[in-house]
Amino acid sequence: MDARTALRILPLLGILGGCASTGGPGAPGPGCETLASESPPLDQVMDSAAALAGLAQVWTPPPGGGVLRARLRFDSSGVFQEAAVAPGRVDATSGARLASVLSSAVRPGTPARRSVYMELGGADGPLLRPLSSVVQCKPQLLSPGALDDLISSWIQGLDLGPEVRHQVLVDLFVREDGKVADGRVFRSAGRTDIDQFALDILMRAGFSPATIGDFPIPVWIRLPMTFTGPSAPE
Repeated sequence: MDARTALRILPLLGILGGCASTGGPGAPGPGCETLASESPPLDQVMDSAAALAGLAQVWTPPPGGGVLRARLRFDSSGVFQEAAVAPGRVDATSGARLASVLSSAVRPGTPARRSVYMELGGADGPLLRPLSSVVQCKPQLLSPGALDDLISSWIQGLDLGPEVRHQVLVDLFVREDGKVADGRVFRSAGRTDIDQFALDILMRAGFSPATIGDFPIPVWIRLPMTFTGPSAPE
């Protein structure tokens, strides 16, 4: 059917899995929200003096300035999982060396029950400073124009009915690289063909990943797609 069809992809309704990102100067960007950090003092989590001494031996100032950030990840029982340096500021080898120093300084039996975020330092050398706030961010849809083109090429065989509005809510699992790994219909439009059409389209979409500071994380998101059939002939 060669129909004039309107489609809207509305803003993200929300994150189904939690995500947070370390906050920098200024207001958070679109899709982000600043939250107070609830991490315990660093001295309860790690041997700060040993960590600083180790960092000084392997320190590489970030090219172009700026501040390095790191994350200590703990599970809900307080068991240490890993240390990581935010990507993009230093090369992978330097980041791995810094993360190894941090890992070796973590105290056993820490009271942490979630990830701990800190600044490591910049051009003036290493430091250890916990972040007082985090910024919760959501994935963002990339290249909506390309998605519109894909929709236009697929939609011709979908009979929507004149001036009828259909909306379907789709849940998507977005990986750390922004690719969609899984999806399901959360709320049907009342027609299985429209539900499947929306799911197939969004499973092919690309997103910027959710982040914890500079750390991408996998999350579930929810997107509505609204279809409106062609206007009735006069």
